[in-house]
Amino acid sequence: SRGLGDVYKRQYKYVVTDGKFIPYYGNTVVYSIIGTVCALLFSALLAYPLSKAELYGGKAINKFIIFTMYFGGGMIPNYILMVSLGLRDTVASFILPGMISTYYVILMRSFFLTLPRELEEAGEIDGLDLWGVFWRIAIPLSKPIIATMTLFYVVQYWNDWFDAFLYLDTTTKWPVAYYLRQLISSASGTSADAGDAMQIASNIKSCAMVLTSAPIICIYPFIQKYFCLLYTSPSPRDVEESR
Repeated sequence: SRGLGDVYKRQYKYVVTDGKFIPYYGNTVVYSIIGTVCALLFSALLAYPLSKAELYGGKAINKFIIFTMYFGGGMIPNYILMVSLGLRDTVASFILPGMISTYYVILMRSFFLTLPRELEEAGEIDGLDLWGVFWRIAIPLSKPIIATMTLFYVVQYWNDWFDAFLYLDTTTKWPVAYYLRQLISSASGTSADAGDAMQIASNIKSCAMVLTSAPIICIYPFIQKYFCLLYTSPSPRDVEESR
């Protein structure tokens, strides 16, 4: 067991002391923070108005959003769009494609439907405009869904390597997920013996999985209570029936 432990220590050392791992790890942290904040902001700004029955054309907009969940342009049109906008090989090209998820918007809209309308009306009586109601009443009451969406978006950006593969040519801009993928691919050719190469690649992959999963595992216990609040909150149908 001691020999096996030494092997894993060497693999961890190989991954961490590569000289590029820490900068790429920092890139991932920055991308995840910026992407998650932007994604939460725009998703909430889209989901909240859609939860209002008085929104003109709201049903049509909801149907259009659901339509995009089943039918998309595909990889090639998205790539052409990024190139035509001049965003290729920029941080924006990594953050923008996953900024708004249709499924997450629907989840947020469903939660906003459960918010007490009486509190919003009380805020309007006190002189709050629509922005005031949104920021001072709706958002503070939406901590469960915001915490849940935060975890979902962080995991999405943290594990994303495909957008980096498509759009980021400058190696210093790579996220750690894409760098580790390259590291695993290169490790497969480090030995002339095919069996040894597969074992080395497997060990490095295991170490990489632990290193990339550790931050998410550390965050989850702090957000778990909000999952419970989200699952125990009343459904939109129950709210409508109570009204």
